[in-house]
Amino acid sequence: WTQNRYALFRRLWRALCVNKKMEAYKDIIGFEKVIEHFGEWPSFHDAEVISMSFNRNHIFEPSGPSMVAKVHAFLITPEVDKNGYYKTIKHCIITFEFDTVYDLVFEDFNHQNALDGLRFENTKDIDNKPIIAVSFDSAYGVDCEFKCKLALISEIKNGKPENGVYT
Repeated sequence: WTQNRYALFRRLWRALCVNKKMEAYKDIIGFEKVIEHFGEWPSFHDAEVISMSFNRNHIFEPSGPSMVAKVHAFLITPEVDKNGYYKTIKHCIITFEFDTVYDLVFEDFNHQNALDGLRFENTKDIDNKPIIAVSFDSAYGVDCEFKCKLALISEIKNGKPENGVYT
């Protein structure tokens, strides 16, 4: 009985932690644009990072570098096409902007940059001020994580990128 209770507690604790982390996207300015486009907040599984650019100047905050990432996102349906691939719908290119970026880890940028997921987590900096931890989790290609003071979605453009796997 004790082991069963412990296993149940672990499952509940993980669910609570995951739900807390999953809600962090609500601190991204303009997150509603993504919800409006997809009808939900996507996992970004198999999404592709088109570009990431870094600038030593800030976008909004008075200090620190900034970053802009363009991500090709879509929803995967349970339907399979004639080639045996899952059908994808609601393709778009999302432009994320991040301000006061630090603790950056950036590896393996390549020609595809497929993501396993894109995660946002609310956390605190050393002065106990709220920040966002961002993780572009690699499936193939770019693997990037960092912390920032501000995140926003500046644009969602319908369609697929040129020269992509899905074009």
